[in-house]
Amino acid sequence: MSEHYDLVLAGGLVFTMRDGEEPFFATVTIADGRVRGIIPGTESVWDSNRSSETAVYDVRGMYVTPGFIDIHAHDEFGDGDIVEQALLRQGVTTALAGNCGSGPLFPESEAAHANPWINLYYLVGNRVLRRAASQNDRYSPCSGEQRRVMCDLLGESMRLGAMGLSLGLEYEPGASFGEICDLARIVAKFDGLVSVHTRFDDYRCVDAVREVIALSRDCGVRVEISHLGSMTMSHTDECADAIDSAKSEGLPVSFDCYPYDAFCTNIGSAVFDDGFAERWRGKGPEYLEAVSGRFAGKRLNWKTFTEMRREEPDGTVIAYIMDQEEVERCVAHPDCVIGSDSYYQGDGGAHPRLSGTFPRALKVLRKRGYGWNGAIKKLTSMPADILRIDAGRLDAGAIADIAVFDPEKFTDRATYEDPFLPPDGMRMVITRGRAALEDGVLSDAPSGKLRKK
Repeated sequence: MSEHYDLVLAGGLVFTMRDGEEPFFATVTIADGRVRGIIPGTESVWDSNRSSETAVYDVRGMYVTPGFIDIHAHDEFGDGDIVEQALLRQGVTTALAGNCGSGPLFPESEAAHANPWINLYYLVGNRVLRRAASQNDRYSPCSGEQRRVMCDLLGESMRLGAMGLSLGLEYEPGASFGEICDLARIVAKFDGLVSVHTRFDDYRCVDAVREVIALSRDCGVRVEISHLGSMTMSHTDECADAIDSAKSEGLPVSFDCYPYDAFCTNIGSAVFDDGFAERWRGKGPEYLEAVSGRFAGKRLNWKTFTEMRREEPDGTVIAYIMDQEEVERCVAHPDCVIGSDSYYQGDGGAHPRLSGTFPRALKVLRKRGYGWNGAIKKLTSMPADILRIDAGRLDAGAIADIAVFDPEKFTDRATYEDPFLPPDGMRMVITRGRAALEDGVLSDAPSGKLRKK
């Protein structure tokens, strides 16, 4: 009697991402949410008695890879379904959310994400912890008692399954090194991860990266430096060298980047405090485009910038201040992994990284000399190893999180004018053994899961 399979992917070029293994033509069998086998060959090998309930897909000409892993996403703002679905359409099956200091306490994450479209891990944000400890002034340090409250809340979230801590240091200038060390030591006790939006995005960015390295060294904690390319304008290579030096010491320091030369954030944040144009070498409001509110679609000037910051502080703006060549060098750095920094606040505006990061990153990597195996590794097994999760590789017994795409057609279409356009060329995405996306059409119901560390 033949074995029952729920789903079969027949004849594609399979990238297992197992160490040292090159891609090969094979058929992948799936049952009960897991990969049952990977059978080499271009033809399917089923006996005539196989179950009529098995869904068989001819994927010859397609690449079959582990589902992509987004190490830096935001599902905690506005409509999370939009973010999850946009990532799913790119082949993402797992994401780490709650970055930049904004992640909720873990009980809130559990309550809000019982049925996500993708597999979600969550960080707890220092900005959220500060508010929970009644520190509502982002420019002021926390008292000893407030720090104790924050540590207790973080410890409880870690016990319940949070992946770690996220720091939004540029957004919360009052967070001292001592304060974040207190929190990092809690995370270290659980062997968790600290994700860091660094303190400075200007000529002081090298010092900001060194602060994160010192956090790892002093607290014995794993750290992930967020969206390096958008924080280190004109100094990315120097910052990457500092990280390389830290890794040579044996420090667990990693970093991510998205492949765009513009960032987006809220106009009321500390990023746009007095002096921001001087920090960016004269790049003032004319380099900012509003994507929400009454100025949506327009470049700002000092008058409209002041009005929007005062009247719509939660409004989103895109800042066109980075250098594409420098960003691409960052993406192509051997140790860099890909993070989308995607978020949507429900205000109608977004950055194209929401819908285009992963195909665009592959395009950049291929242009800069990467083979397919090396490029896909940055989207799969490398972030899985940083997060220490059971994802990012295809093998018998592994959870069946899989992306199937046409390598000739897989390309981003999202633009600054229309950031919601999904990519072309993604044939199928399988999440936990279920077809979550087929030829651009989402399944009727989500099949992701809120994952615990």
